[in-house]
Amino acid sequence: MPATLDTDTLDGPPLQGVSLDHVAVAVADLDAARAWWVARGARPLAGISLTTFSTEQLRLSNHGKVELISHGRGEGGSFVDGFLRRFGSGTVHHITLKVPAPLTDAVGHLQRAGLDVVDVATDDPHWHESFLRPSQVGGVIVQVAWADGTDEDFARRSGRPTPAPVDPDAPALQEVVLGHPDLDRARSVWQLLGAEVADAGPEALQATFVGSPITVRIRRHDIAGPLGLVMKGLPASAATTLTPALLEA
Repeated sequence: MPATLDTDTLDGPPLQGVSLDHVAVAVADLDAARAWWVARGARPLAGISLTTFSTEQLRLSNHGKVELISHGRGEGGSFVDGFLRRFGSGTVHHITLKVPAPLTDAVGHLQRAGLDVVDVATDDPHWHESFLRPSQVGGVIVQVAWADGTDEDFARRSGRPTPAPVDPDAPALQEVVLGHPDLDRARSVWQLLGAEVADAGPEALQATFVGSPITVRIRRHDIAGPLGLVMKGLPASAATTLTPALLEA
């Protein structure tokens, strides 16, 4: 997701209590993508089907979650349709960070630090969300959200059965890998978002969220944006238009 990056100075302490909940992948065929992941041991959690978009969340062996996002029920175009036309099926759409309640505290914190938080929605009693544009983070959308309850509660509200335990032989989603031309800027952004950021070699950073099985690796790259996923148990050759690029650790 190439992006023209903001360079405004960020100034503020890190968000507290943040977890990396899931990585969302845009796919042209939701049913086919769901079947692909389930065939490899991913456990379905829950999903929603709206006029503008549909989603399915699945849990992997390390409890990392992937969310598949696709077309909605409506006949008109939506943000998902535009995204798929521009970037194609099997592209990382967003990364979701969960914060403690109330979401408005996190939004205010990020705004005071210099980020432009958009599309803040707090009407749903169980889910509040907001977004950071790709230009702010490094070529990828970051969703900052608060959720009431557990994955099992989400499944129940979706009319789904209680999710099955994880399959220990299923793949594990270990890292989402991003490119960024300015690692100092990337460090500032991910620290502000509550990650512990460490050097991961001369040309890379690793952002870790306490208690989260998925980490974010940022590699120095001329173009900002998602480069792929590191999946233990899935070689690079397994990638299809139903998945992002699969990378070596």
